[in-house]
Amino acid sequence: MAPARAEKVDLLDHTIDTISTVKLRQIFKSICKTCPEAKKHAEELLLADKKDAKTGPSINEEEKENKDAPAKDDGVKQPIPRFAFCANCEKEFDVTTNTSTSCLYHTMEDEPDDCLYEDNPTNPLDPDSMEAREEYPEFFWFKCCGRNRHEDEPCTVGWHKEMTEEKPYKRARASYVV
Repeated sequence: MAPARAEKVDLLDHTIDTISTVKLRQIFKSICKTCPEAKKHAEELLLADKKDAKTGPSINEEEKENKDAPAKDDGVKQPIPRFAFCANCEKEFDVTTNTSTSCLYHTMEDEPDDCLYEDNPTNPLDPDSMEAREEYPEFFWFKCCGRNRHEDEPCTVGWHKEMTEEKPYKRARASYVV
C-alpha cells in the first residue's frame, strides 16, 4: 500500500476510534441506506437466523406448546440481533456461539467490607458505588461464595442469558466475550 493511502487508512481508523458512538451510528446508518452492498454486509455481520441462536436448555412457553409438533422449516429466515448483553455477567456476547460454559458470573451481589473505610476514613467515594468497587476490589465480597472482586474467577459457569431490558450503556465498553 502506498504511504499516502496508509496514512489515510490510519487517519480513518483514528477517527473511528475517537468519534462519539452517536455520530458513528448516524454515519453507519447513512452508509447502509445509501449503499446496498454495505447494508448487506452489515446484515451478515450483525444479524443471525433465529434457529442459529443458542439459548441453553430452558424451554420457553412457545416451545412448550409446540414441542410435540413437527419442526417447521419453510426456508424463511427469521433475523434477530446477533449480539446481546448477558443478564448474568453483564457482557456482550454472540448468540450463535453461546454454550453451557460461555458465562462466568456470581449468583449474588457483592457487599463492601467494613475495612474499606477503616484504612482511609477520608475516602470521598460512596462505599457502595461502582467507583469504589473499581478502586478497591479487594474490599468487596460476594455473598454467594465468599470471594472478593479482586479474585479472578466467578463462582458460577453457565449459558449467557439475554437481558430483557435495555442494554447497559456503561457496560457497552466491556469486552466482547464468546
